[in-house]
Formats: sequence, C-alpha cells, structure tokens
Amino acid sequence: MGFNYRSVSYPAINKSINEDSVGVFAISDGLLIIVCDGVNSALAGQLSIETVFNFFKTSTEPDYLVRIRESIYSANDAILNYAKSNHINHGLATTADVLFLLDQSAYWGHIGDSRIYNLKNNNLHRITKDHSVIQKLVDEGFLTMTQAFNHPGKSAIFGALGGGNQINIDLSKMHLTIYDHYKLFVCTDGVSNIISEEKIENTLRLRNIDSITKELEKLILACNPKDDFSFVVVEYS
Repeated sequence: MGFNYRSVSYPAINKSINEDSVGVFAISDGLLIIVCDGVNSALAGQLSIETVFNFFKTSTEPDYLVRIRESIYSANDAILNYAKSNHINHGLATTADVLFLLDQSAYWGHIGDSRIYNLKNNNLHRITKDHSVIQKLVDEGFLTMTQAFNHPGKSAIFGALGGGNQINIDLSKMHLTIYDHYKLFVCTDGVSNIISEEKIENTLRLRNIDSITKELEKLILACNPKDDFSFVVVEYS
C-alpha cells in the first residue's frame, strides 16, 4: 500500500499567529503524522513535533505502539524542561495526535481533543475520544452528541502535553484490509468544532484528494473560524 496525502494549517480569521503545528514524515516505508494544537502559543506543539519525530525515527523499538507512547512521553518531558529552564509559568501545553501508517496497519497515540478519523468504504468512524469535559458529559449521558457539538464549553480539555509529569495517553492500532478503501483524517478542534462529522464524511467521500482539501477549506472558511484549523488527509493508493 502507498500513501497520498495533503496537509493544511491556517491561523484563525484576523489572527496572525497559528498555534497549531503539523508534521508529516516518510519513515521506514511508512508515514508518520503528528498534529498538535498549542495552548497560548505554538511553541509546545512545535517542540512536540520535533521531539516525537526525532525519537520515533531513531528508536529501535520494534513495537510501534510502544515507540509512539515513548515518543509522546519524551515530548511531554521536553515541554516541561523547556518551561522550567525558561521560567515559563503560564501553562505551556499542547494536544497531540500521532498516527503511523505502515503497510496494512495504522498505529496511533492521542491526548487532548484533536481527532483521528477513519473513512472506510465511505463510512466515517472517529477512532479517538476527546479528553474533554464535554466528552465526559456525553459518556455519562448528560449530553447528546448534537448538544455537545453546539456547547459553548466544548474546547475545555483535561488532557494535554505539558500539563504535568503524569499524562494519560490513548493508544491503539487497526488492521487495514486490502479489500476495503480507506482514507485517514487527522484534525485539530478548529475543524471538528466548526463543521459536523456528517460534512466531514460527505467531503471525504469525494474521489480526488485535492478536491477534498479545497472543499474542507471552503467549508471551514465559510464559518469565519475564530480558532486555528489544521488537518491531514491520507488515502491509500
């Protein structure tokens, strides 16, 4: 299996600084995707991408889930050490989604409220769960998914790199069969908070990856986004 991808990252309307960070790297015949949404600045996200990439690339650990986990822990340490060394006390932090695609397998690690989706045979599946107060209310039955999408507090998260020495990372992998058609989609909440999963699904169903990218940009910009937005679309070829 080969990969065809597009990557997009923009600051919010009327904002000059983009606090999102995106990295896509070819490694060992696979594709490593890292998407971060920084809190208060882009620095934590940039540090995370650099650290995750360097750790993952140089690691000899054969289990890719372990490699992802350790690379994310390393990024958390890098943020904490940078903040301490530079006397930064205002909460240098970022969400992080790490996706590694190799042959017929997808390995991922997740913390925060950026998301990873899988479009399998034109049906969209969210494969990460937000580490947010609103997601917790959904899980406990206090809110529906529609209410959660429209809730004013949906950006409040309780999981991020840089938040402390103890972090909880979600890790998993999935097998991608040769008989099915897949697209993978990784995005910050600047995307998922502004366009519905139904619109994401319908757009990802388009055949041409450039058309998908342009249509997603069009949908987001039509909403006058107040948050930075970033996404990566990957299709298997």
